Amino acid sequence: MIRAVAPRRNAITGLMRGCGDRQEATPRPVEGDRDRASARQTRESSTPSVRVDRTAAAQGRRDLVEDAMSRTRLTTIALIVFVWASMMAFGGVAAETVMLYPNIFGDAPASLDRARDFLVDGGPSDYFPPLGAMTVLAAAASVVLTWRVRRIRWFVVAATGVFVACDFLFSVLFFWPRNDIMFVDPPGTHTAEYLRQVAEEFVAGHSVRLVGGAVTSALAFTALLVWVRDNARTPVAADAVP
Repeated sequence: MIRAVAPRRNAITGLMRGCGDRQEATPRPVEGDRDRASARQTRESSTPSVRVDRTAAAQGRRDLVEDAMSRTRLTTIALIVFVWASMMAFGGVAAETVMLYPNIFGDAPASLDRARDFLVDGGPSDYFPPLGAMTVLAAAASVVLTWRVRRIRWFVVAATGVFVACDFLFSVLFFWPRNDIMFVDPPGTHTAEYLRQVAEEFVAGHSVRLVGGAVTSALAFTALLVWVRDNARTPVAADAVP
């Protein structure tokens, strides 16, 4: 009986040793393999974030380009309106000089009375104030939009200063009081000699407004021309953004 159990124990012992040998024979992971696998996992996990960063950077560049293009368009529109308004004002003053002034101031005070009867339903006062206000607004917008553009900044600033000084301030201080004397005060309020003197002063001061309008138009047009040429040489294209 004892002899029969002994072979069974030997067999069980041999089986356990064989299992242990097979477990010891299983290869263990090497430290280098672990490092490579960890690095691979790190690269795979970081790839989406890198792509997201690149996409966000590209979108940011596109936004900057769109903002620059919008500002360029807005600046161009403001300059065009400024040039148009200043030239319309200068053209109106030049037309007055040739067509109206000889008939209004040529034979004061009789010509002033004829002008009162003629300028009833409309006159220069219906044309120049709204146009002057538009010119000032366009000039102010142009100054703000072109302040960082050194090549045209001072053209716009000078055009705005000349227009405000010669067409607005000079008109308020010089023309408006004399206009009231000649056309607003009732007839007979002033002597004929005084009316002739005021008419001569009005015509002489008109040359200041005429020259100021010409200078304003020339400066504004120069600024617009330089601006258009510079943007034509270095266009900002959206397809240039990666």
